[in-house]
Amino acid sequence: MLRTRGFVSSSEHAHAAMPRLLPLRDAFVALFFVTIGTLIDPRTVLEHLPLLGVMLALVIGGKFLIWAVVVRIFGYASRTALLVAVGLTQIGEFSFILVQVARSAGHIGNDVYSATLAAALLSILVNAAFVRYAPAWIGSAPTPAAA
Repeated sequence: MLRTRGFVSSSEHAHAAMPRLLPLRDAFVALFFVTIGTLIDPRTVLEHLPLLGVMLALVIGGKFLIWAVVVRIFGYASRTALLVAVGLTQIGEFSFILVQVARSAGHIGNDVYSATLAAALLSILVNAAFVRYAPAWIGSAPTPAAA
C-alpha cells in the first residue's frame, strides 16, 4: 500500500497550527521589509524622485497593462483579467538579486540601485492595497449589457 506524505494543511491539526504560524509569518515579513529598507539610501532616492516615479509607473502601470492583455488573450473575462493584473503589479523578489549584480558589475549607479529597491518596496505595499480593495472596485463597476 502506497502511503502519501501528510501535510499539516490536510491534517486534523491544521486549525491548531495556523494560529501558531501566523506570528512567525508576520515576523519574517517585518524582517524582509527592514532588511531591504536598510539597503536604501534615502538621500539618493529623494534626489532622484523622478526616477523613482518613472520606475513605479512602469512597474505598476506596465505590468498591470501587460497582464490584463495576456489574460484577455487567453479568453478570460475582463473582470478576471483585471483581478489577475492587480495581483501581479509588484516587482518580484528576483529584482533584488538582479539590481545587486548589476551594481556590483558597475552597470548601474547608486541612484538606480536605491530607486529600484525603493520602487520594489513601494510596489509591494501598493499591491497589497490594490489586492485588498480592487475586487470591490471592479465588482462595483458597471458591466456591459449582454448581447
